[in-house]
Amino acid sequence: MTACHEKRPVIACIAMIRDEADVLPAFLGHVAELFDFALFVDHLSVDGSSALLDRAAADWPRIKVWRLTAPGYWQSAVMTALAREAFRRGAHWVVPLDADEFLGVADRPALEAQLFAAHSHVAFFRWRHAVTDDAVLEGHAPLVWPLQKWLANASLGKPGQGKVALHRQTAEAFPQFLFSPGNHRLIPCPFAKPQTGPDSGTIWHLPVRTRQQFLTKLRRDLVSHAGRDGRAIAGMGAARPVKQALLEKLLSAPADTDALRKIALGYWEVGLDCLSPAITLPPPIEMPPDFAMQPPIAKNAPLNPQPVCGQDESPFNLDNVSMVVARLSGAALVVEPAGRMSQLAAMIEIWLEKHFTPGFRLARFLAGRWAAFRLAISRHDRLGQRK
Repeated sequence: MTACHEKRPVIACIAMIRDEADVLPAFLGHVAELFDFALFVDHLSVDGSSALLDRAAADWPRIKVWRLTAPGYWQSAVMTALAREAFRRGAHWVVPLDADEFLGVADRPALEAQLFAAHSHVAFFRWRHAVTDDAVLEGHAPLVWPLQKWLANASLGKPGQGKVALHRQTAEAFPQFLFSPGNHRLIPCPFAKPQTGPDSGTIWHLPVRTRQQFLTKLRRDLVSHAGRDGRAIAGMGAARPVKQALLEKLLSAPADTDALRKIALGYWEVGLDCLSPAITLPPPIEMPPDFAMQPPIAKNAPLNPQPVCGQDESPFNLDNVSMVVARLSGAALVVEPAGRMSQLAAMIEIWLEKHFTPGFRLARFLAGRWAAFRLAISRHDRLGQRK
């Protein structure tokens, strides 16, 4: 069967969770409605998310949870490891999501139709940013699911803003594939240009639920994006000053709800320009959330803050490592340096991009041609199996 013609495809969700207790019950209900199984990594949660995940896994055996106790920003390696495990468990499609993301589909058949309509082995779901109403945003009213309304941007986010979903044929064609940080793109092989697939559907993105939740997230990200020496880790050099600027703006205007709403709806659209009073965004529209969801799962689990237990430094100094991998081990997930050849390839790619642009472009071109060839061979082999 091709990516577009499984009679009943097995669709898996993968996610990395950290301190999302306010939105997690709704997210789990959404996942249970749409996916055959889900693989999650809980990364140092202290707000009750761990208890919610444990309760959900007990109530719904198709959820598997691992713990990552090493501090740092390891999303690319972790999500790639989860995708490989999902394919190993029989998934035809793997969809990476964050707990604040909801696919804009009414039911499971609608999700299958969107994946099939892509006519590709990579699909892309574009963000549509939304925010809670002012009372919830400022903590004057609780965040209660299901939400009756929220404010949303009138249109989808920019092209390339969203999440990429993979078919198992992609994993078979590219054994070295990686998710880019944020799961926005697929890196099929070393030196290849990160890519999305054709637009297949929408993800409702709710990154800011309350002021306090967003401030906590910004502070946590500023810590996780830095190495032991305080400098930005690889790939986060541009993100840290941006998040620092957002944090300073919110701290300087603790009662400015308009500024908070503008950041929530505009940051992913216009970057730091959302802080400028000269930039005017299209007015948001009020609308009820529209996506498939079972009743919120595990909402009665204890939500009291939990101490950071079992936080471990990695046995490896990963600050200056050009590439890491994640390995599932029992109930835990371990992050460690990639193999020597992978490290060497990553170092060469970084050096070429910085110091020898013609060589970098040639490497990208050759890798792209190789990726196209591998996918063509994979499709030919699959068609041969059907005959």
